[in-house]
Amino acid sequence: MDELSADLDKLSAMRDDFARKQSTLSLREERAKAKEEINAVRAEIDPQHIGQEMGRMSEKISRMEARAEATKDYADRQKGTDLETAFSELDQKKPDIEAELAALKQKKS
Repeated sequence: MDELSADLDKLSAMRDDFARKQSTLSLREERAKAKEEINAVRAEIDPQHIGQEMGRMSEKISRMEARAEATKDYADRQKGTDLETAFSELDQKKPDIEAELAALKQKKS
């Protein structure tokens, strides 16, 4: 009977050892698959291509911003609210300021 019990214990230990090895192999397989996927993605990524794409995007946005500014300038000119109009209005007010300055100088004298 002792011999049967020892054989049973031995088989149980072998089963536990097999389960551990199977679990380890399963984990190694998952890790290997993950590494393959990561390496496949890394192989598809071309840093130079990404840099070129970013440069094109930046240029496109710069053109869009320039068009937006040009459209604003055009609209301002149409409404008379552009900088040139503002400066010309200031220039028109300049003689009044000169007259006020002359008047103040006369009062002081």
